[in-house]
Amino acid sequence: MAFKLLVYHDMPRFALDKLTENGVEIVRGHAPTEAGICADIAECDGLIAFEQPEHGFNKTIIDAAFKLKLIARRGVGYETVDTAYAASRGIYVTNTPAINSRTVAEAAIMLMLECARNAQKVNERFRAERAGYRMFTSDVLARGFELTGRTLGVLGCGNIGRHVARIASGGFDMKVYGYDAYLPQLPDYITRAGSAEEIFRAADFVTLHLPSTPETRRSIGMEQFKMMKPGAFLINTSRGDVIREEELIEALKTGVIRGAGLDVFSAEPVSEASYPLFDMEWVCLTPHNASFTVESLYNAVTSVVESVLAVAAGREPRFKVNNPIHPRIGEKCHDR
Repeated sequence: MAFKLLVYHDMPRFALDKLTENGVEIVRGHAPTEAGICADIAECDGLIAFEQPEHGFNKTIIDAAFKLKLIARRGVGYETVDTAYAASRGIYVTNTPAINSRTVAEAAIMLMLECARNAQKVNERFRAERAGYRMFTSDVLARGFELTGRTLGVLGCGNIGRHVARIASGGFDMKVYGYDAYLPQLPDYITRAGSAEEIFRAADFVTLHLPSTPETRRSIGMEQFKMMKPGAFLINTSRGDVIREEELIEALKTGVIRGAGLDVFSAEPVSEASYPLFDMEWVCLTPHNASFTVESLYNAVTSVVESVLAVAAGREPRFKVNNPIHPRIGEKCHDR
């Protein structure tokens, strides 16, 4: 019997071909809501979780998945999947670690450059005024500064943080400090800071590369912003919920820090609470697309396909993030 894989989003042709050539049957989901997934998933062996819906992949969905063996996430984060409950039901959860590290690192550097030049706001005025824009003026808001010689603080020195640090150090001769409570060693281009507080106090740019966990959620707010230099910038390409966004907006309004470069937000799609950010000088925003490149998508989809084919063949997947004691692979599961 074919391994039935539930998908809700378009997949590249190369991925579909690889799956079908190996006996996987693609099942197109109707609606990626909790009720919709529960209705679609009953007879499926695998689910590709390309997006993370508000309800998450929770107990209700897992209990409706009588045959499910795999939830495969595209991306590093899996906080909206109940991994422990999935493991208790014999279901593997996988992600695609390190796949988009270079892509996201380049996006973080891009946001730093844009912040240093107030690029997005200058571009808005230039596009609006066109020939009326006074080029080569002494407009202070159009006068940026170089990254060369500045200090970068990296919070979270995993794959992405290390890539950012290497680009900043080797490409811009920046002094790089890093803090990561879980890594005993850092590469020689990162000077280890003794604490996160040291990062906030020393850096001209603080770049966040933190997962969303109970310890990190809403862990960065006005207390940390007040430690930063008045001319400093905060860069976040990790998770929006690690910042108390309302306090960041207040810090920007009152000049506690100069600016920010954000790819992620406290609510996505962006809520009205985030709207003040869109009107601020020295604030650069992208719509959670730091990982959206051709290369990153290809690598991530390839990794997802690898996980699906492993489980379909009765093997343990390479990038599992949980450990089912009694995995369903290789057995018939109709525990209704």
